[in-house]
Amino acid sequence: MREDAPAPEPDASIAADRRGVSTALGYTLTLSITAILIAGLLTAGGTLVENQQRAVVTDELTVTGQQLASGFEDADRLAGTMHNGTVRVNVWLPADVGSGGGYSLEVVNHPTPDDQPARATIVATAENVDVSRNVSFRTEHPVANRTVPGESVEIAFTDGDGDGTPELVVSEGGESP
Repeated sequence: MREDAPAPEPDASIAADRRGVSTALGYTLTLSITAILIAGLLTAGGTLVENQQRAVVTDELTVTGQQLASGFEDADRLAGTMHNGTVRVNVWLPADVGSGGGYSLEVVNHPTPDDQPARATIVATAENVDVSRNVSFRTEHPVANRTVPGESVEIAFTDGDGDGTPELVVSEGGESP
């Protein structure tokens, strides 16, 4: 049988009393380690969710840019068959790309020689997340430089800048399906 240490004298210091210390110390250490592990898991989980959101927004911006580029290519093909008509193509795009806010689409025309197809790039940028994607495409007709918010847009083959040469011009407010 084990014999417990005798109780300290009444006038002895508290530091000399070692009874019950291991239970309280073990309990405190267990709570501290548990709190550190839970904090680490919450931090790692938050980072994982943020990275997944960025990946989703990146994919959505790429798809949206490709849909708009496809609309430009459709309008370009139709404009090539028209002699004096009007071409208008409505492109429905989502209002949100998973960022919890809107996004913008900037169409940038790149100069090309007259005997080469026109080159343009769509820069899709999410507002609430620092993510942007570029989608390049080629058309037979030049494309006007414009920036429009996401959602439905209209692409028209018209003289958008008044120089007498028609070009493919994107504007907001196309008809929804």
